[in-house]
Order: sequence, then structure tokens, then C-alpha cells
Amino acid sequence: MGFLPQIRNSEVGIKDAKDKLNDIKKRQKNLEPALKKAGLSLRKYMASNYTSQGLLVGGWAPLDPKYAAWKATNFPGAPPMVRSGALFNSVAVVGPEIDAHDTWATYTTNIQYAKFHQYGTTKMPKREVLFAPEVWQEELASIVRKYVVDGTV
Repeated sequence: MGFLPQIRNSEVGIKDAKDKLNDIKKRQKNLEPALKKAGLSLRKYMASNYTSQGLLVGGWAPLDPKYAAWKATNFPGAPPMVRSGALFNSVAVVGPEIDAHDTWATYTTNIQYAKFHQYGTTKMPKREVLFAPEVWQEELASIVRKYVVDGTV
């Protein structure tokens, strides 16, 4: 009585491993689902940045006194960087807009005047509304890793 190895089982195990590795290879070439999910997770950081008056980007400069007086009269109670709420909504509620591709993505807003706040002007200091906080970058890496390895987003 001798022991005969069951080669059939190990062949199946190898095939399963090869299939899993092929799936990983395919997913690493198309990260779009993971990049979209990561973009959606940016909302909480954009909202927090607004509610903390830019604390996550080093704090926003105070409003010019003349403009602050005008705003207080015309938009009483509105916090800094909010008049209509359109910019806030575009990055923290319904956005940011996500343009995801196979291996890269951009996260933007369609609000035309956002660039003046983001980069500043000769008459207005920079007040960043879109940014990639370090904690989000770690979250992005985790989302991508889980997607590539497990196929889940």
C-alpha cells in the first residue's frame, strides 16, 4: 500500500492562482472604479476644509474689511467663501467632478470663479478649495490596493 499524490488537486490550485493573478493584472491596468470611489471620498475633506475656514490647507486669509462689510450687509450670516453655496456644493456635496481614466484621474469643479479662490489674484489672497490631504492619499492607496487585489470598491 503506497501513497499516491493527488496531482489533480494541485493542478486546480495552480490554475486558481494563475486566474487570480491574471485578474489582478487586468485590474491594475484599469483603476477607474477605484479612482472614482476615491474621488467621492474627497467630499468629506472639502466639506471639513470649508467648515474650518481652510484649516486643512493652513487657514484662509481673512476677508478684506471693505468686502467683509459689504458681504455682511448683502449676505448676513454667510461664512467666508460662501455666498450662494454653489462652490461649496460643487466640491463638498455633489462633487468634486471626477474624470477617471485607466490609471489616473482629475478631481475638479465646474464653477468658473473657483480658480480665483484656488490660486488667488493680485487683489485676493489664495484660499484653496480643492486639495489632496495626506490622509486622503493614504485612503486612495488603500482603495486602489483593495480593488487591485480583491476586485472590490
